[in-house]
Amino acid sequence: DSLRVDALAAWLKEHLFPAASADAAEAECAGLDESHAGRITRSVRNSGREFSAWINRHTAGWFDMSSLVSLLFALRGIRKVLMTYSSPSGAQMLWWALSLMRGWRTV
Repeated sequence: DSLRVDALAAWLKEHLFPAASADAAEAECAGLDESHAGRITRSVRNSGREFSAWINRHTAGWFDMSSLVSLLFALRGIRKVLMTYSSPSGAQMLWWALSLMRGWRTV
């Protein structure tokens, strides 16, 4: 069983995540210090980054994982508002606005 899993991992690395080693080197150069995180946490984060890079490559740079999920949530939210004729409260809209702006850089 372990040989099959190793073969599957090698195939996935070669066919689905060929730039993973370049992304890992880029992340290290970007100053991401994850020495405090456990091995499983680092593995999950790296898998998420690799999947996000895969989405980015296959959508010609239009999306990454977070932007694609955001788009899906936005479309679902718009559909729900239009079908149920409901709207969020003012406080909820203010929270969303502040959450979206968090981390944005202004010139």
